[in-house]
Amino acid sequence: MQKKKAISLIVLVITIIVMVVLTGTIIISLNNNGIMTKANNAVKQSNLKEVQTMADTYWGEAYSSGITTQSALDTYVREKLIETLGETEYGNYTVTVTERGTVVDILTGIVLNTSAVTLNIEDEEVAVTTTLTATLKNLEGTITWSTSDENVVSISSTSGNSITVTAVSGGTASITATCGTYNTTCTVTVTEPVRLWAYTKDSNNKYTLVSNGKQTLEIGDTVNYTATGTSYSGAWKVLGADNEGHILIMAAANAETKLLGGSLEQAKSDYANAEDILNGLCEKYGNGTGAISARSITVEDIDRITGYNPLNEGIYDSEKTGVGTKASDYGDSYEYTSGIFYKNGEWVTATNESPVTINKTYYYYDFNVSDKIANMIRKGSYWLASRNVDCKSNNADFNVHYLSGRSVYSQRLVNSSGFSSCGAQGVRPVVTLESSVRLTGSSSTGWTIQ
Repeated sequence: MQKKKAISLIVLVITIIVMVVLTGTIIISLNNNGIMTKANNAVKQSNLKEVQTMADTYWGEAYSSGITTQSALDTYVREKLIETLGETEYGNYTVTVTERGTVVDILTGIVLNTSAVTLNIEDEEVAVTTTLTATLKNLEGTITWSTSDENVVSISSTSGNSITVTAVSGGTASITATCGTYNTTCTVTVTEPVRLWAYTKDSNNKYTLVSNGKQTLEIGDTVNYTATGTSYSGAWKVLGADNEGHILIMAAANAETKLLGGSLEQAKSDYANAEDILNGLCEKYGNGTGAISARSITVEDIDRITGYNPLNEGIYDSEKTGVGTKASDYGDSYEYTSGIFYKNGEWVTATNESPVTINKTYYYYDFNVSDKIANMIRKGSYWLASRNVDCKSNNADFNVHYLSGRSVYSQRLVNSSGFSSCGAQGVRPVVTLESSVRLTGSSSTGWTIQ
């Protein structure tokens, strides 16, 4: 009898184990078929009215207590619902709070762990990353990911519930998670140290490049820049960099034409204000993406890229791309006892009793440059917003530099003997771009300002 009871007990245990296994299989099967998901949705749907009632009640409490602004009502209702339902259950509903009431609905879609994130690049040798996680709400399917700009951030995968986002360079990009017809985005802002631009040497040991340590541009490269509000439709080219580390680009064709000089009084006024006149004409070309300001090109700009120095000294002496030796008696002083002269910001008359001393600053030269640079600076004739004085034994010419072809010349406006001249030349704007400006492209295809 005891033996039979033992056998019966063993059979009972085995039966229980089989039933447990079968029950688990059924549950798993139901889960895989989405039945449990649908059941959960039905529960949420049945609770919807109850949650709506709660939201309306909390809205009434807030409004009665004197909270009447939409943002304050929204904060109060949401905090009370989370307190009552709990974070998990609250996350199953969308709650819209206005100044007139509340609307609650079942949430269907994709929820990200964050909607915005900032990544700070401090050391380029150390990767800066963040993790984005997507949760499906009342939705089934595969999540796919994409980035709006791979130059700003890259993603570790294009599918899955979580991905790693890695900062590439400064800027803003959107990371989008998609499932079927539903999608949501996270805005990623990448910051990095501002890199200053400066001239650097090419493979031939010439200063024909500008670089910020991460990106290198060739002088003469095309830049896709638009001067908003102007009619100029010509190309813009990389001119170089200024002392503050900004990129300089110049119009590769004349943007307009300007007459300087005329009558003696007009010529005296134009000479005194030549730089301001030309720079003023160019200011409007500084209204564009990435621009700080705009001015006229100067003889110093041309000297910089041709390598010419009127004193035949300085850092470009042994790396010339142009030609020329020291300008004849450049910088020498001349004393005059008659005539009119521009000195210390005003026109003065020299006499025996009050002689005037003037320093010679005049020079001209021809230059040889690469075809790329020639296509930028050797098209047409245009003013250089730089004045100079050509001193002679008995008189002096007060001039404004201009460039024509492959030569730097001067246009005389006033002679100290009392006669004047005039000239009409093109105007070439130079735009200063932010050091932090983002450029995409290449030297061969051109650069686009982002």
